[in-house]
Amino acid sequence: MRYETIKSVILTILALLSIVLTYNLWTYQPAYDTIDNNYIHEISISEKRDISDVVRPTLLLFHKYGYHYGTVQPNVIEKFIQMMKKWDLYDWQDLSEELNSSEFFSLVHGEQRIEIVFPDIVPFDVFNSVISIDDDSLSNSSFDRLIIEMNESNKHEADVYFVNYEKRLVIEAHLESPLSYPFLASTWEKAEDYTRYFDYDVQGIRKLFLPQDALKFSVIKYYTYVINPDKFKLALFSDPSFVTKDLLDQGDQYTDGTSMMNVDYQRSLITYVNPANNRVSFSMLKNGDLLQQTIDFINDHGGWTDDYLYFGMSPAEQKVSFRLFIDGFPVFNEEGMAEIVEFWGNNEIYKYVRPFYTLNLPLTAEHITLPSGYEMLDQLVNRPDFELEYLEDVTIGYKMYRDPQTPKVLIFEPSWYYRYGGSWLRLTSDEEVTNRGLE
Repeated sequence: MRYETIKSVILTILALLSIVLTYNLWTYQPAYDTIDNNYIHEISISEKRDISDVVRPTLLLFHKYGYHYGTVQPNVIEKFIQMMKKWDLYDWQDLSEELNSSEFFSLVHGEQRIEIVFPDIVPFDVFNSVISIDDDSLSNSSFDRLIIEMNESNKHEADVYFVNYEKRLVIEAHLESPLSYPFLASTWEKAEDYTRYFDYDVQGIRKLFLPQDALKFSVIKYYTYVINPDKFKLALFSDPSFVTKDLLDQGDQYTDGTSMMNVDYQRSLITYVNPANNRVSFSMLKNGDLLQQTIDFINDHGGWTDDYLYFGMSPAEQKVSFRLFIDGFPVFNEEGMAEIVEFWGNNEIYKYVRPFYTLNLPLTAEHITLPSGYEMLDQLVNRPDFELEYLEDVTIGYKMYRDPQTPKVLIFEPSWYYRYGGSWLRLTSDEEVTNRGLE
């Protein structure tokens, strides 16, 4: 009897243990680490920059006592930017409907004025980070020139005009005590020290300003440093661990199955494309949002590798370009090696094309003398196929090309450039009147 009792107790205990173990197996949850599906990474290839470092004028003109003077010196332009940040503008008014063509040109290019010229339209809501713009009605408007009226008889107030040259938009504001800004007063006083310019009327459509005399320039050589394209892979793809790399004839191709980045070693260019944001079915960004987002995008990966400045916008294409500048002059290259270009679609980056080199050590190779603006225009407008109404702008710039003897060296050769029908073209060698010589 006692044996049977002990046996029953043992069987009961075993049954209870079996139930407990079964329950634990069913309810057991291992302490796995949480998997984060959002890949988070941050990489800074070079520098981040403020709006005022990228969106800035490229020419200052001084219309004084019947003459025109100008400068592209970066240090002078920088001081103007810093001065404008301190401005307190008030009493904003739209004068666009009040001016005929003659009055418009007089307001922009007339006597006793400083004309601050930007390379393309600048949305007010972007430049609001530089100058306090207290007028909400301007949020969808843009300007490409800023005019300061230097009325020496009235030292207590000055008129300032924001001008969209092509649309003939003129917004007036008032600046209190303009001559209380020491830099503004001293710069106006020594305007005659800058390069002498002359004006050229393009069939009543616009006025161009060109240097009056021949100018000496240096041909510059730069050794370049190549940025590892893998840094752009880490910066541009949402999850670089899924990216595969294939070899192409002249470079590499990176892809994650959704986006693609081609690396062209011959031209030192990367082209990143996200086909999901194809521009065919995108929603249009406002000009201000478009420019702001293009700058933010480059800042996100510290992509300002050299002195790139905002150079142009095509709202219809949702395209923004930033061009390399050397000593205040734009750099041009037929293969796209001197600019950063972005296309946007569906509020996201669609296409991103840019160099992956940075300028390192400068060397002066030789000196050349460029012809005067008079000689340049004479060569240009007398071409048999040239139609003057398509001439939009003229500037001195640098033609950039590789040194055939040393591929890591880039050569920057001063040249005349003109914008014709929306495209920048170089005054080609058979049209130049360039006196070249070693000094």
